[in-house]
Amino acid sequence: MAETEDNNNPRIMGKDIIHSDGENGPKTIDIFRPEPMLLAKTTLGICNLLNLRIEELNSNSKTIEGLDYYCNPKSGTKIIVEKNEMYGKYLVASGIVSFEKLIEDFKSGKRNGDFMDEEFDKDGPILEISQIRTYGPPSSRRSSTELLISHGVVLHENYDFSLVNYAIINNERIDISKKTRAKINDLIRENYTKLEEIFKEQTPEFLSQHIAYTNVSKHFYLKDSTKEIKLSCHTGTPSDGFISKLVDDIKVLVQENESDISETEPKSSSFSAIIERIRRIFKK
Repeated sequence: MAETEDNNNPRIMGKDIIHSDGENGPKTIDIFRPEPMLLAKTTLGICNLLNLRIEELNSNSKTIEGLDYYCNPKSGTKIIVEKNEMYGKYLVASGIVSFEKLIEDFKSGKRNGDFMDEEFDKDGPILEISQIRTYGPPSSRRSSTELLISHGVVLHENYDFSLVNYAIINNERIDISKKTRAKINDLIRENYTKLEEIFKEQTPEFLSQHIAYTNVSKHFYLKDSTKEIKLSCHTGTPSDGFISKLVDDIKVLVQENESDISETEPKSSSFSAIIERIRRIFKK
């Protein structure tokens, strides 16, 4: 296997050239090595769009016709990603679009996105936050979603799409703005070290000694691009209060739900400002 560099293409570091024997004689296969930052952007971008962890990508992907195909089996959302010298180009589709149709439209360039042009979250995307309350006798347990912070892909015409952030509090759905979601993510990151400490502390042995087995239990879940944390919220230790306060703080942010349109931004594009600008032009 030989390696070559490609300094003229900002998307790739080079390519690995593999020589192998085919039915009609020797053949050459080029395997492109993406630029590291673009590789990170693409991987985290796919995780974010499909709401999957990095370790879940391989089991939900395949390579066909020189394209990488990923899907979320639960939501049906799927992504095609270019893997040659144009690595990072992608197209998103819903479950009702066939794989063949997706490839056809991707190759025609319809509404393709580009991970290279998108913002890179160096900490990785926080995919989902939740607190679930389970209650009732063992023979008929029920669950209630006290908190869920997540997002979904909404597809529009011509393969245009948008990410919609939402919360569920006590089984009621509330759409939230990007600013609110960013504040919630920041709050989680501020407390991430403590959450990891609690996760490491809550070994099976620890839980067997601290959990009071009743008809009601609560668990806090955190899913990011690299791991999934599950914490018990009824151990009778200070961690219960810490998690409870964190959940309450998230609920407050949801209820405040700051708009993505800042009131401090100049309103030069408002209707009255446009009218005033027209008047000034005609006065001249």
